[in-house]
Amino acid sequence: LAKLRMAEEGLRSGGVVTSEMRVRTAQGTYRWMRLTVTEVTTEGGLVRVGSARPTDDERHARDLLTRSEARLKATMDTLIDPHVVFQAVRDDTGQIIDFLFTEANEAACRTQGMDYQQLVGTRLLDLVPESRNGVFDIYRRVVETGEPLILDDHRFQMGPPGRETVRRFDVRAMRLGDGMSATWRDVTDKYRSQKALAASEERFRLAMSVAPIGMAVLDLSEGFTEVNPALCQLLGRDPSWLTGHRLENVLVPGEVGRFRRIRESLA
Repeated sequence: LAKLRMAEEGLRSGGVVTSEMRVRTAQGTYRWMRLTVTEVTTEGGLVRVGSARPTDDERHARDLLTRSEARLKATMDTLIDPHVVFQAVRDDTGQIIDFLFTEANEAACRTQGMDYQQLVGTRLLDLVPESRNGVFDIYRRVVETGEPLILDDHRFQMGPPGRETVRRFDVRAMRLGDGMSATWRDVTDKYRSQKALAASEERFRLAMSVAPIGMAVLDLSEGFTEVNPALCQLLGRDPSWLTGHRLENVLVPGEVGRFRRIRESLA
């Protein structure tokens, strides 16, 4: 009834009034209808002409879409990694010239130092200048070719000019309509740890290779995994032979049991 009264006021001010409301059928059920009413002047005076059409299916589809979007937003916000949805921005010739943030989770907002209302609606190139990282061309190819993006350990420059820092990211993206869904993970610390580990292992192998005493690394089944030149010379075996055998193959049979007791005490 309130909607009907609002429609009445709208007609008094002229024009066409459209309103969606629920009506009761003869069977006692309810249906959603879209009513359109206008006033027409005829020879007999002013009359109102209206039409109505059912909108149950439309409302059901809108409700499903709303729930789907709510589930998507909830799912995105539970992700630890930043996750965004982009819409392609095209020029008059159809070329992609930028990307617009249309959805973002909390992690993405924190990464950009912006809240949701600030980030959604912002253009990508306003946040990530193309000349610094080449990310725009990478994303553009995803939309144009439809091929998913799998980018590991990509080097990005972060921060204002003159005070840039280098971070490394694993990036994943997939085309979504005329845009894409993208997520990324900061792997800078992992990269540094791996690099430090590689350097440490290189120093270890160098120390083994120049050591004047025989040295070996064994696995838990007593197989040789690494041997140094001094041990090969001592045993008169080449490295490939040793790494294909176990310690018991070079010990006197009576010493195998004693070695295993020592190993158990170490374990």
